[in-house]
Amino acid sequence: MNQCNGNGLCSIETGACSCYAPTDEYDTVTWKGGDCGVPARIFGRDGYSIEGDKSTDTKGPKWLMFTYNNTLSNLPYNEFGISTSAAPLDVYLTFGAESEPTKYNYDMKFTNVTKMKPLYLRSINLPKLVNGWTIGVYVNGVEDKTNILFDSTYAYEFQ
Repeated sequence: MNQCNGNGLCSIETGACSCYAPTDEYDTVTWKGGDCGVPARIFGRDGYSIEGDKSTDTKGPKWLMFTYNNTLSNLPYNEFGISTSAAPLDVYLTFGAESEPTKYNYDMKFTNVTKMKPLYLRSINLPKLVNGWTIGVYVNGVEDKTNILFDSTYAYEFQ
């Protein structure tokens, strides 16, 4: 057993992990996933936004997480965008910063997000987003027929 990757507590009765919450107001990452092994980028700290795209290289299939907590910010409006260079993305959204989307548990689902079909979520169009959200992104980084892993770059922005 991986002991919740050192990012949470393992229940003796059930074996389920309970991920640690951010320790202070300056934390920019929290932990999500069944084994607390997926870092989730926190958006919404007072006065904090990402201007322009932030991009990261990835190889093969991977989970990414992003969360926004409106209690940490005075932003009346927020917008999140994501795209990818090669491997298509599946995006799962749940309402609430403490929520945890998966392929089976989500409030909204967007599939096959690509460079030509980026995804932008705006709280002005989806008022429930103002109250906080968590987004799980699955990078479909493997060709199923040949089992070849894709090199890809995903880009995201938040404001």
